[in-house]
This record gives sequence, structure tokens and C-alpha cells, in this order.
Amino acid sequence: MSKLVFRDPAIKTPRFGRAIVKSIVKPFQYKIVKGPVQIEPAPRTPVQQDAEELFTGFIHGKTAGSVLEERLARALDEAGLQFIYQYPVYGAYQIPGEENKIDFMVFDGPVLIPLEPRGGFVHESPSKQATDQRRIQILNEVLRRYGIKDIVQLDFDEPRDMESARKIIRDTFVRA
Repeated sequence: MSKLVFRDPAIKTPRFGRAIVKSIVKPFQYKIVKGPVQIEPAPRTPVQQDAEELFTGFIHGKTAGSVLEERLARALDEAGLQFIYQYPVYGAYQIPGEENKIDFMVFDGPVLIPLEPRGGFVHESPSKQATDQRRIQILNEVLRRYGIKDIVQLDFDEPRDMESARKIIRDTFVRA
């Protein structure tokens, strides 16, 4: 039968079963340096950035999901195309507030064109690719019912800079 034993916390020798083991583990002792400590800052090299590559993190008042989305939004604005950022798509089996959102719904004249950039790091795992493929399939079915074209998905990590964003917009849209 086991009995309850109260131990003094000041005792330094731990007990394992019935054997007494010498204390091997000791508390860490911090070394305290007295006097002023000289801390030298690491040398910094200035990062060269274009004025057009300074990002704000916002697209039309909404928080941007990524730098890719912000580049595309700037290229769409430069081309004079109107768009809705984070366009909600309501399906038959969705709870309100949990709708899927398309990154860009672009008005190319009377035609609506959904556009989505994809970040490679986020979407590179096979499970995430399967989930994304199923999501796109469901969204395309819903959009077809409204008479909207299928979602235009950009290659992974595109656009890489503002020039490639402008090229994507010129190649994708008629009015650009």
C-alpha cells in the first residue's frame, strides 16, 4: 500500500523509487556583466525598391491577401478596368458568412471575368491542390449559372513584378 509523503522543496537530492540519486541537474546560473555594455548595430545595406513596388497592404479599402493581389490591382487600375476585390459567390449549400470569395471580378465591358492569382508556397502541397481544384470546380459551376465565364487562374507566383502584371492584364483583357 502506498503512503502519502510530503517532501521539503529545499531538498536537492531527487528520489527515484527507493534509491537516492545524487543531484546531477543543477539550476542554470546567469552570468551578470557589470558596467555599460557596448552594442554595435549590424551594418545595413539599403534595399533598393522602385516607387511602384512599395506596397500598402490594401486594395480598394480592403486588406490585401498577398503582394501578388496588390500588384494585379495596381495593374488593373492603371489599365482603367473596374473590378470588385474579394467578390463573394453564394452556393446552394453554404452558410451565410462562409461564402467563397473570388479575388478579382473584372468588368471587361459588359463581360465579367473572374481572376485569381495563386501563391506557389501556399498552394504547392498535393492536398491543397486537390482542395483548390474542387473549390474552383464548385465556383465555376455556380458562375456558369449566372452566365459568367470560368475563373482565370494565373500561374504560381505570377505576377513577379509590375511589368509582368501589366503584361498579364494586356493579354487577358480586351479593353486593357
